[in-house]
Amino acid sequence: MHIPEQLQNKEIGTDTAILDLLPHDPSISSIVTKFLIELQNSFIDTAARITKEKQRSVSAEEVRASSVIAVTPGDMITMALSNFQYVLEENGTKTTHFNFQTLQRQAINRFISGKPSIKVQTAPCMPPRNLKTLKSTKAKVKQLQQELLSVSQMKSIMETARSVSDISRALATLKVAAEFLAVTGGDPKHSLIDYVRNELRMTADAKHLKDLPVVPQTQLKHILSLWQVLSVRRSVLLVQMNQNPFLLVDKRYQEELEATERENLKKALSTINIDFFITDLHELIVVTLADYKPEWEIVEIFKAYLEEEEKEDNYIEKLISTLSPHLQMKKVISVWKTAVQTSKLYGCNYKHE
Repeated sequence: MHIPEQLQNKEIGTDTAILDLLPHDPSISSIVTKFLIELQNSFIDTAARITKEKQRSVSAEEVRASSVIAVTPGDMITMALSNFQYVLEENGTKTTHFNFQTLQRQAINRFISGKPSIKVQTAPCMPPRNLKTLKSTKAKVKQLQQELLSVSQMKSIMETARSVSDISRALATLKVAAEFLAVTGGDPKHSLIDYVRNELRMTADAKHLKDLPVVPQTQLKHILSLWQVLSVRRSVLLVQMNQNPFLLVDKRYQEELEATERENLKKALSTINIDFFITDLHELIVVTLADYKPEWEIVEIFKAYLEEEEKEDNYIEKLISTLSPHLQMKKVISVWKTAVQTSKLYGCNYKHE
């Protein structure tokens, strides 16, 4: 098993970068997965040469628990005890003799026979570049007519959507729909549910979407706004569950605020609509953060972002007034988390899953 030099001295712990664990090349998970696939395939090839049994192969995505060779120490001990023939003691040394041919046949029949080989080239892989498509997809969809959800609709989602897994599944569906819209276009007034069910042929996903608050009333012109609000809601729930919603974000942007900075920010946030602040700053983090350097000032970046989003001047001035001009982008995630913990949303119960 070849381990790249940059991974050889890394130990997995709480500080391990998530990209070292996701299946991209090279990463710890991709190396281990390919090693295990090749190990299973070597067992199957060896057994096939002995039994002449016809082999079959499957892609990695077709693999089920029943497809994988699994042997425990207890399995081997039981087989060994049932197949030893005699013990020979000579010059104080005991030698145990086994019926190895029977052991071999039993091992093949019990653990290997019928298992498929796995096409190693189909092992799951998530190239880092695929993690950076959100900005381009949203930019293309914006070329279609897009409208914001109403304030009451946004509030309904933020207060009643409480399952992280349900929201995650909805976001995955919206991503697929948005990517198709970015390429093919569509009628902005067309029902989102009907589009997913009839145009994309994703019946199960359409039914799941329909169960979420507000979604049944949305149209294609609301897809980006819905995506934004659901994404914010999921991140809020993860913070409430003491989890980090920004594991994929460069650690250079995750420096904590100092105690005085946090207190000053909380006081300033009490003077504005904090939910708007949370929503817009979250969008900046998940869509455009890679465009900025950690030492740049948050105020200037946030203002430029809001202007690009064509927000009204008064709206922009209110939101940026909460931020100290000395705060840098390296603390932007801490700023967002502080806003969430200051908001009434932080007190809403989440659904245990």
